[in-house]
Amino acid sequence: MSNTHDRILLIDANALVHRAYHAFPPTLVTAKGEQVNAAYGFTRLLLQVLKEFHPEYVVCAFDTHAPTFRHQMYSEYKATRKKPDEALVKQFPLIKDILKKLNIPTINVEGLEADDILGVLAHKPEVRDLETIIVTGDRDLMQLIDDKVAVYLAGSNFSKSVLYHSDTAAEKFGFPIKYLVDYKALLGDPSDNIPGVKGIGEKTATTLIQKYQTLDNIYKHLDELPSRTKTLLETDKSNAYLSQELATIIKKHPVKFSLNDAVLREYDKDKVTKLFFELEFKTLISKLPESSPRVEAVSEQLGLMDITKPVKLDSVDSKMIDSIAGIEQIITTFALEKFLSIIVIPETVGKIWSPVKSIVISSSEKNFQISANLLKNDSEKSLFRFLATKKIVTANAKEQLHYLFSSEIFSIKFDFDVLLAGFLLNLTRGQSTVSQLAFSTLGLITTGKLLTDDDYLETATVISKLYPVIITKLDQAEVLPNGWGLKKLFFDLEMPLIPLLLQMERAGIHLDQDYLRQFALTLDQEITKLQTAIYEQAGTDFNINSPKQLSGILFEKMHLPGGKKTKSGAYSTNEKQLINLLEAAPIIKLVLEYRELSKLRSTYTDALIALIDPNTARIHTTYSQVVASTGRLSSEKPNLQNIPVATENGRQIRRSFTAAPGSSFLFFDYSQQELRLLAHFSEEDKLIAAFSQNHDIHALTAAMIFKKELETVTKAERRIGKTVNFGVIYGISAYGLSEQLKIPRSESQSFIDLFFTSYPKVHLFYDQLLLQARQDGFITTMLGRKRDASGLVSPNFQIRNATEREIINFPLQGSAADMMKLAMLKAGKLVNEKYQKDIQLLLQVHDELIFEVAAELDSVYIQSFIKDVYQEMTTVLKLSVPMKVDVEFGKNLADKEKFSI
Repeated sequence: MSNTHDRILLIDANALVHRAYHAFPPTLVTAKGEQVNAAYGFTRLLLQVLKEFHPEYVVCAFDTHAPTFRHQMYSEYKATRKKPDEALVKQFPLIKDILKKLNIPTINVEGLEADDILGVLAHKPEVRDLETIIVTGDRDLMQLIDDKVAVYLAGSNFSKSVLYHSDTAAEKFGFPIKYLVDYKALLGDPSDNIPGVKGIGEKTATTLIQKYQTLDNIYKHLDELPSRTKTLLETDKSNAYLSQELATIIKKHPVKFSLNDAVLREYDKDKVTKLFFELEFKTLISKLPESSPRVEAVSEQLGLMDITKPVKLDSVDSKMIDSIAGIEQIITTFALEKFLSIIVIPETVGKIWSPVKSIVISSSEKNFQISANLLKNDSEKSLFRFLATKKIVTANAKEQLHYLFSSEIFSIKFDFDVLLAGFLLNLTRGQSTVSQLAFSTLGLITTGKLLTDDDYLETATVISKLYPVIITKLDQAEVLPNGWGLKKLFFDLEMPLIPLLLQMERAGIHLDQDYLRQFALTLDQEITKLQTAIYEQAGTDFNINSPKQLSGILFEKMHLPGGKKTKSGAYSTNEKQLINLLEAAPIIKLVLEYRELSKLRSTYTDALIALIDPNTARIHTTYSQVVASTGRLSSEKPNLQNIPVATENGRQIRRSFTAAPGSSFLFFDYSQQELRLLAHFSEEDKLIAAFSQNHDIHALTAAMIFKKELETVTKAERRIGKTVNFGVIYGISAYGLSEQLKIPRSESQSFIDLFFTSYPKVHLFYDQLLLQARQDGFITTMLGRKRDASGLVSPNFQIRNATEREIINFPLQGSAADMMKLAMLKAGKLVNEKYQKDIQLLLQVHDELIFEVAAELDSVYIQSFIKDVYQEMTTVLKLSVPMKVDVEFGKNLADKEKFSI
């Protein structure tokens, strides 16, 4: 660490830990389910200030549980503070362990708060000779600022921290900082329950301090003050002086302290790195100060590679190959290797259809980089024949194949995608990058940015190190009684899906630009009309897109009821808040319509046209298998799974996606897929009977909750039945259902209760599901896809609730996703083997497969295709209820007609 000999950091650890707990999300948990948001946030700021200020001395002060002298002075001191969350309390020992391993001294004193300890230390004679910086999240400590003491005040989210000296602190408050205690004597402090003078606000308190400086001087000049202010001060004089005493940080106390105890000493970096690895503080490892390790390498402790340094490329033999002789060298060098890793380097980074610049072939010890020109040479088929005898491993296999196909290189096949396998095994911890996988699996810190050739060489080396570890974990994964499990899921479903998704992405879909541009003009006209109408209602022009200006119009100018303030102090104008105000004023409906049209205009008109590939004149989305834990495919650039369908304007956007001239779309849509899976999983007799007899399940549920005959259920009641059915699948709360149906919470709760009363085995299924998840720590789909369930035992209420909702839905949504992927593989195989002529699978959207067909729909050929796909989709998994697929056709994605089989 640095050797600056005149600076000490006094760290208000208690305040910073509390601030970190609220600044960082409770979802920051380790693979073991340990919540670490406060520990992470505090440690991040600690490392930041060590780097920024280079101190020689550091002390971290903590509170104790014992009452302080302030509690004895005023029994109501901090009485309004609620008990700290258990999840926060549990992180204090962890934070102290981090400090201990960093060799950073800590101090606490019975009867003193951390503030007071820092006040005493800052005024020790040996400390007064140093430059002192107090690091805190509590601005009360700014009263200690003087010519030797500065305060580094952490912002609410730690991103806007500011170092205050006497002049900048005075500028912030409007008076010299030495009068801060007098200011607090007047104003009080609600967070500490310090009373202050009742009726005196910030403005009055500031004016009094600016003119009279001290509390004593204010009381000497009461006769000069306005009568109301004078009365308030006279009435609450005892509270003013009590508040002054409570707010004053003490500067003298017999605290045992030696400056030598605060020296920032060498620490064992390996031990800290090991701890950060266990806590998954990946980004903080690289921020650790340099120090000389004094014990064996952490790699030996963990049985891993050296995790304290990035992969050193100079230790890997790398060679550029640009001749036939070099190809022979590769074959000779790798002759005995069972597997090799390959990474494709594109000519243009970030462009998925870029041609190949070169490829890297790697073992854990050697790298060869081969230019694309050599790969395209027909005489070099010997390399491809050689590679065909090896297991070829990569990461982001589909992306690699895009590059290869763009250069018309079709002879390289990938057998294993480490990133896809790592995602299935939950090794990527939600961050699907080679860098994250290398850290969580091997303890390697890598760049993983793929911006230079060196990055690609590093990645190829890392992949070759990852593969043996990951394949072993797949081999060890549990196999379900039906034969499925993570290994089969990977090799029989996810890997075979890659070439099919590649085909779909390269096929793309046609976009009618003229239609979309005309619709954009119509939207512009409608938006202008709405804007004018909103201004008329508001009585003034303003920026409708500014939440602050909109809230000012609605809640301050128009005085609409029910305004809720956000943390920033402004009124909320989110969609939910506005929907609740629909009946309050006509302007609300106009604003909601304006927002809907503005979003459509910005997201789905010019933005879509800009994504048309100039070479194919089609839109090419990108599917990902490593985003949703349920296994559902995600779609981006553009997200074709998120195009609005509920409104007429949304359908207009969908109409712009058209079949190629002379072609039509065929839609195969699973009907009530997750409800049928619920019937299968729960073995609920009424649900099984309803699906087996092809009854209307939504009308049936409505009949049960409204206690009437099925034949008498109205459309409105059926709609409620449908909302309840799908709500229960997603673990909806009574509050959530009441929001959707716009009914009282008590009524929505009765609907949920009646659902479970009507289908008792569903309730039993969910209870057993949660019980099993708590016991096992995970939950699975029918095919063995797993989801971690450790959040069920989290001390944090929000995490427990969120995890419970996800666990309830996971077997249904995950099994539905697995079923859809199986159906895609079956359909893709049908097309490739039997119907290659004029048929291609274009899109998968939610529960639907979309084919483009360049043939007459009434031909025997197409009739046969439809029956074959229907058969495959309805029998892809064996269930206790029949699956049903709705088949439709049309010329665009919006206008569909039923197809009778």
